[in-house]
Amino acid sequence: MSSSLNLMNPRSNEYDVSVMAPPSSSRNSNKYDVFLSFRGEDTRDNFTSHLYSALWHNNIETFIDNDLKRGDEISQSLLDTIEASAISIIIFSERYASSGWCLDELSKIFECKHDYGQIVIPVFCRVDPSHVRRQTGTFGDYFSKLGERYPEKMQRWGNTLTEAANLSGFDSHVIRHFEGSYFAQNVREAEETGGIKDLQKELLSDVLNDRILRDVRSQLNRLARKMVLLVFDDVNNPRQIESLIGHLDHLASGSRVIITTRDKQVLKNCWAGQIYQMKELVYTDAQKLFSQYAFRGGHLDSSYTELTDKAIKYAQGVPLALKVLGCYLCGRSKEEWESAMRKLEIIPHVEIQEVLKISYDSLDDSQKNIFLDIACFLEGEHRDKVISFFDASGLEAKIELSVLEGKSLINLDVFDQIRMHDLLRDMGREIVRNESVDYPGKRSRLWHHNDIYEVLKKNTGTEKIKGIFLDMNKVNREIHMNFYAFSKMPNLRFLRMYGDENKCLVSHLEGVPFAEVRHLEWARCPLKTLNICAEKLVSLKMPRSKVQQLWDDVQDLVNLKEIDLSRSESLTKLPDLSRAKNLEILWLRGCLSLVETHSTIQYLNKLEDLDLDYCISLTSLPTSIHSKHLKELSLRGCSNLKIFPEITSCHMWRLELTKVGIKELPSSIECLSNLQYLYIWDCSELESISSSIFKLNSLESIDISNCSNLKRFLEIPSCNIDGGTGIEQLASCKILVGFAFCIVVPHCWEPCETHEVFCGLKHKSQRNLDRRSLGRISYVESDHVFLGSYLLGYEDLSKRDDEVSFYISTIYGDDVEVKQCGIHFVYAQDSTESREEEEEDLLRYLL
Repeated sequence: MSSSLNLMNPRSNEYDVSVMAPPSSSRNSNKYDVFLSFRGEDTRDNFTSHLYSALWHNNIETFIDNDLKRGDEISQSLLDTIEASAISIIIFSERYASSGWCLDELSKIFECKHDYGQIVIPVFCRVDPSHVRRQTGTFGDYFSKLGERYPEKMQRWGNTLTEAANLSGFDSHVIRHFEGSYFAQNVREAEETGGIKDLQKELLSDVLNDRILRDVRSQLNRLARKMVLLVFDDVNNPRQIESLIGHLDHLASGSRVIITTRDKQVLKNCWAGQIYQMKELVYTDAQKLFSQYAFRGGHLDSSYTELTDKAIKYAQGVPLALKVLGCYLCGRSKEEWESAMRKLEIIPHVEIQEVLKISYDSLDDSQKNIFLDIACFLEGEHRDKVISFFDASGLEAKIELSVLEGKSLINLDVFDQIRMHDLLRDMGREIVRNESVDYPGKRSRLWHHNDIYEVLKKNTGTEKIKGIFLDMNKVNREIHMNFYAFSKMPNLRFLRMYGDENKCLVSHLEGVPFAEVRHLEWARCPLKTLNICAEKLVSLKMPRSKVQQLWDDVQDLVNLKEIDLSRSESLTKLPDLSRAKNLEILWLRGCLSLVETHSTIQYLNKLEDLDLDYCISLTSLPTSIHSKHLKELSLRGCSNLKIFPEITSCHMWRLELTKVGIKELPSSIECLSNLQYLYIWDCSELESISSSIFKLNSLESIDISNCSNLKRFLEIPSCNIDGGTGIEQLASCKILVGFAFCIVVPHCWEPCETHEVFCGLKHKSQRNLDRRSLGRISYVESDHVFLGSYLLGYEDLSKRDDEVSFYISTIYGDDVEVKQCGIHFVYAQDSTESREEEEEDLLRYLL
């Protein structure tokens, strides 16, 4: 029966799961290749007999139990036979679960799967896999009836049936549905070696069951009239499939075609109905595959466990790598294993390289350059940053990254960061290393600290170098650099030197360094000035540097997206940034000597993040900042800053002012229409806060603490109730929708105490209607201000003469002293007003 051929490789006539064959049992050697488990009355004389015949004709040693009379208990000899088989094929039929014998066989099979790694393949013959999984339908009826005789076994059998049905298997209805099938291996290789016509003849001959050579056109017409299942392996161009069978849409209705490829675009061009991304092997399966090739009999040698773990970690779940490494290390001593693993950290295995390099070789020059840059420098970076870097280099980054992703050379994680498999990264780096094995200065990219040390120390850089990526933590000695070190690298586009300590020592640079650099990152840079041509820069990151100033002239910085000079304590001024029209991030946190920012930052219309935290010498900012994209402004610790600038951003969601020297929060704050959180802490000079904050409709939280000089909180829209917190009786002619409140609470009673404060509504019957947390009060020498609101339902509150108390307490129910409480009521216009309109009324009056 042709359906069984799906378990074979029709080209090699060998069993197609040999790569994944399990290690032999620790109790018995593999006497049989396959054990067949089936319900004899259902399938013995049809599907099972045909399957057995196909396996036997392909020289696959198969056990089939031909005992027509089975007892209640499975024999020990049969249990031993199951253990002695490499693979078990379970043929589920409608009455399979009516036999305790079959279910005991099934339990033993899965015991061998768990203990010895036996391969299990389910086949569903005229039964729905979901019925087997859940024990429902007619299949479930037979199972339930058997349970009346063996109630103690039902749970174990049921769990095993569920596990079996969850495995990937075959549906005999689907298999028998096709009139022919063929597996075309290595299609790409066949075309490259001129063997595509031979492969076509073999395909047509096998599917049509016709060994006589005929006209190809007539054979293709015959093929188009048959319902077929075709698998094409390793296709890299749709024309290869057309060369074999013509147009896919000429196949008969109901035919199915499966294509494996390294390039997702091939599947799209073939209008694939479904695309499945292959996953790496999980650790257990990876260990089994590796052990099969590394150890005799497939058994892991316990003394090699740690080394095996290292090899499996290196392979990262790739079957090819596991097989190649297993063969390479088989029969070698521990010392040789350790030496081999150390070598692999520097030079990847040649055989693995050759296979992985196939996808790389299919790229054009632009795509190859992008791939190598990612492999050497940019893996793990956010997609947008990578696109900006390549766009500034004159490359069409979006389409090129799409091509790389389609070929599975890169992928995006959930954070939109570009990721690359370790083996692909190592392959890319090996391509670069082979550009000049003995002279690192003649390679295009440098990432290994020893190579970089030699180039910078000996000043052997050349025009070949496009990028340097140095982890200075790995360098165990100082690098005394030549003044012209970077001038000898005129094509340098990427420089990143990072670490806890600067190891690259130089007082100044001569020549014209960094003219082509797009990304310049040098942590703890020793240079006092950076007088460079920065017109191609996308990112400048020099945290904790010694720099006092950057360039003096006005430069066209249209590509610049990011400046990070945080904790550069000697920085005194910024350059003119008027032409940095695309700057999004400006981080100057901890620049202790910075007295003022350049006036041009007010015109940075795309600025999103301005961080000036702890710039303790900063005395002024531009009077206004016009960026409508500004999301975050940090001014903590700017104790000498006296005037808060006007900001017109509608995207800022958080503003934190801690230990800032401003005297007034201006009325322009009302322009921050999306501000949600406002924190004003320890601003000892602050005297007033504009009532404009009550126009911030998105504001959710205000926290004002330890502002000892605050004299007035202007025009709070409320009725002040000194001392008490009771709510007056509700007017009989109005329906109360809600109210806004402002509460002033004194600081904590004892040092180091922190209290969580709650507010709530209580009915006159003492029944609590609502309770919510306002926040925590910590011990600071100032009052605390809390703003909040309630949106009420009708219920009891709408009734005349009903009284409700508004109270404030600790989490334990203790009363909290209230110095002042302001309440503003919001009523519905009339009783027919909709709930949505009431909410709008409340929002109109609230903060």
